[in-house]
Amino acid sequence: MKIKHVLTTLPQYILPHHWLSGLMSKLTHCRVRWFKNAFIKLIIKLYGVNLSEAKSQNLDDYASFNDFLPAN
Repeated sequence: MKIKHVLTTLPQYILPHHWLSGLMSKLTHCRVRWFKNAFIKLIIKLYGVNLSEAKSQNLDDYASFNDFLPAN
């Protein structure tokens, strides 16, 4: 098993699920510009998101991380 996979999934096993879910909700709804932009950039880098397919390539155009995600 890759160490990266272990490190990214370990919190799911050791932290209370309700608390972890609440934390992720707060992070994805955060409207603090510097934090929201850094969080989006991290996801872009980790998952290889192609910004040319996004509604806007300017991260300041998104109010929160959730606004960055496409609504299906």
